[in-house]
Amino acid sequence: MLLLVPQSSNNSQSSSGFPPRQSYISTLSDILTHHAPVLERIQICSSHSFFDPFAEMSRLLSRLVKTHRERLRRISVYRILIDLEVIKHICMNCSALEELFVVVEPDKLVNLCLPLDSLSMTLLQNILADHVHHARSLKTIHINYSSGDQIQFNDAPVLSLEKAVEFVKRCDNPSITQFGCNSRVWLVSIFSPS
Repeated sequence: MLLLVPQSSNNSQSSSGFPPRQSYISTLSDILTHHAPVLERIQICSSHSFFDPFAEMSRLLSRLVKTHRERLRRISVYRILIDLEVIKHICMNCSALEELFVVVEPDKLVNLCLPLDSLSMTLLQNILADHVHHARSLKTIHINYSSGDQIQFNDAPVLSLEKAVEFVKRCDNPSITQFGCNSRVWLVSIFSPS
């Protein structure tokens, strides 16, 4: 299922005829939680980038997880920043989740560059890799950075191979076979020592 999120603010109707965003997402949430009994895949897109998580999207995703957690295999959210607590909720509750595509703030991944022993347990629990660890069926994770309008698509930051390997190792999730960040994608192979 593909959902489009309107650019309009919460108080006005957009020029495209969409109702206010809050009303639109609330209505979608009601439809998807009460009238879509077999939802396995959801893709949420926006024609406008949202650089701050917004409450309506967090509530929508939380309701989808509550209603469809046993069946959801793919969650894709494009151009909308997702709060890390929502990602954690998805990863901890969707037992069949195989594919996760999300937008995060780059500094949430920069923390992965620090040595593990220098991180407090509180900070560690806020790291995306820790959340992904709980999604034991997850095969593909793709992260897009939220970036301001000043960064063009071709200039968007991408993790280096070394940082990508660090991230996957920190996930400690043997089911992951593909990891992507912005325009780069890596296949993951886990080798155990013989």
